[in-house]
Amino acid sequence: ADYGDYDVTLEAPAAYAVEATGVRVSDQKIKKGYRRYRYRIGDVHDFAWLAAKGAKRIRRKAGKVQLQLLYFEHDPAAARRHLDIMAKSVDRLQRWYAPYPYPVLTNILVPSKDAALPAAGMEYPTFFTSHTEEVFFLERFGALNTTVHELVHQYFYGLVASNEYREPWLDEGFTTYVTGQILDDLYGRGKSAGEIGPLRA
Repeated sequence: ADYGDYDVTLEAPAAYAVEATGVRVSDQKIKKGYRRYRYRIGDVHDFAWLAAKGAKRIRRKAGKVQLQLLYFEHDPAAARRHLDIMAKSVDRLQRWYAPYPYPVLTNILVPSKDAALPAAGMEYPTFFTSHTEEVFFLERFGALNTTVHELVHQYFYGLVASNEYREPWLDEGFTTYVTGQILDDLYGRGKSAGEIGPLRA
């Protein structure tokens, strides 16, 4: 994917939550029941967006990065766990590797209804999808692991810029390795993925 600058305008029913790669620079009513949103971002390799009914939004800062998470029918406590592990992962990636260069990072927890679940586990610049579809005692191994994995793709290949098409082992290999590093640091190296335990600070 070639890197470039995006300036994208989206129009959607006002009842829909809208999110996209980059920073929302305007939000205006255009006619009854519709809104127009404009997003800008520079030096990224792709663009993705979402428009959906029923989304709830929570936010948190991780240094200079505005984290946000959209969720649907999910348990609010589970959504907060995903936002928490996002903040802790961004902190470690910035300390261990490099500053995250974009001002925003959005995670969409894909709803399990209406055959949407296969869309969970995708990465785009400043924007990725995950899910909560695990029994609680396997959450670390499944759903939270997916959130960390897709977030790490912001670096590999997002910032490192390896060729995802020709050498996919580079982005998936590095991402899987660093995901393991983060989860070991958060939960402890000697812990089984099935063990329940609090996250470290």
